[in-house]
Amino acid sequence: MKNSAFLLVNQEVLPQVFTKVIQAKEYLRTAQASSTTEAAKMAGISRSVFYKYKDAVYPYHGKAEKQIVTIQVVLYDRPGVLMAVISAFYNEGANILTINQNIVTHLDEFYKRHKDFLPTYYIEELHLILLL
Repeated sequence: MKNSAFLLVNQEVLPQVFTKVIQAKEYLRTAQASSTTEAAKMAGISRSVFYKYKDAVYPYHGKAEKQIVTIQVVLYDRPGVLMAVISAFYNEGANILTINQNIVTHLDEFYKRHKDFLPTYYIEELHLILLL
């Protein structure tokens, strides 16, 4: 689908199969279905139809419904900490658009301002941009 053009079309004029593909994708996203076969069956379409259109059909979410938020967090340099943060946002339904992870270059100044909250081995800061 290189150089593809996108259209915004009212779903009422489209064949119902496109709505059902989106519905099947939602079943997978929300873990109501554990496999594509189960999601397709729940939506009332065949698995081949699901695979044919799954990468070409997306729901539209207007800007009035969603909000983009930038969050900066300070993390400990330990395994699993970043994954815990990402999982917490994902579990609340947020879509993470970008992640920018940096090693703090101004550690001395940063530590002076936040010494009550941070151990001496803190080394990373993280910027998340979320679609809520």
